[in-house]
Amino acid sequence: MPHPQPYPIAPFSLGESRVYLAEDLDSASAWSLIPGAVGDLEEGATIPVMLLPHPATGGWTVRSAHGGVGRLGAEVRAEYPDLERVTRSGLVSSTVGVLHAGERGLLELEVWLPLPALAVPRNNLPAGTVLLPQGVSYLVDASAGDGLGPLADAQPCQVLATLTVLGESVIAAAAETVLGVVQADEPLLAVLRDNPSLAIAARAFIVSDTVVIDAAPEQVHDSVALPPLRVPAPEPFVAVELAENHDVMLVPELDEAPAGHRPLTGPPVIEDV
Repeated sequence: MPHPQPYPIAPFSLGESRVYLAEDLDSASAWSLIPGAVGDLEEGATIPVMLLPHPATGGWTVRSAHGGVGRLGAEVRAEYPDLERVTRSGLVSSTVGVLHAGERGLLELEVWLPLPALAVPRNNLPAGTVLLPQGVSYLVDASAGDGLGPLADAQPCQVLATLTVLGESVIAAAAETVLGVVQADEPLLAVLRDNPSLAIAARAFIVSDTVVIDAAPEQVHDSVALPPLRVPAPEPFVAVELAENHDVMLVPELDEAPAGHRPLTGPPVIEDV
């Protein structure tokens, strides 16, 4: 039976990663991954890993190209509820694993994940669009855009932003909203100008009304087309303001939750006279 298609998630967000040590590491499988890894064990050998739900533990099986290599516990999986959107879409989350030489010559495998609220983008890539790898942070001047629109209530969040050159400016747009003008450098401008027939996007992180594009333009040849998520992002919570004259029923606070049996009140019993 074929495995689900990988869905690459951001191994870091806004320059930060959460690093989790894989449990029950299969040393033989781990050693077999060294030849294909990027880097060495002293500095860290990087490999792609996938996170498959483990029905028995409620956590994840950490899978490499050669099969299962370790696991992450249910408590880690619980920190990332948005990754369930990936699973329910028929895909499997993939990220970065880093192998290190541990004590007594044993290997250790780190799994890198982004901040939970920024783990999964709220939107899909437009058809025919590729996603740049991460690498350089670019601020977006949101004052030149439409404002955050519906994304304002969803932050902190991640979106996939298309990048378009307009004159000397780079415009970022996502979820039918113009996010603003990217404070682009020459490498980013050059990639967009030199590839006019290629639709290019990048990850955008939105926190506290600040939009940051994370892209490595010089690695454009490593761009990928993300499969779409069939399960949409949850609707953001929006506080409702009530008018001053709105009647509100107040529920008294309880010192403790009710417990035990409670008598049921029924119709009165009419005794025979």
